[in-house]
Amino acid sequence: HQVRQLATSPWLLAGDFNCLLSLADSSSPITFGLSMSPFRSFIDDFGRFDVPSTKGTFTWSNNRNPPVLRRLDRIFLSPELFSAFPSSSLVLGPRHLSNHVPLLLSLLRGRAGIGHARF
Repeated sequence: HQVRQLATSPWLLAGDFNCLLSLADSSSPITFGLSMSPFRSFIDDFGRFDVPSTKGTFTWSNNRNPPVLRRLDRIFLSPELFSAFPSSSLVLGPRHLSNHVPLLLSLLRGRAGIGHARF
């Protein structure tokens, strides 16, 4: 909760969180991991918006055959930033040199896409 008090401006949080938010975040059957509950609580406490991807779901692969795919990488927006850019979207790039895919965030104002920034 201390972090929440420090954030006085709109912000985004991006990274490899190495945690799953739900069972749908994995291509293989898994048990409900202990890390899911604290991670979900952390996200819920801050009211972050998890930007959905326009294509694809999984951001990580174990690079084996058959692969295990998971959504470990995410971009979260603060409620203020999401209000300013409600039509934001996330594009998952191709996996080349890493077992993670690159993420491309488009911050879009409304349906018409008036004004955008990419990170």
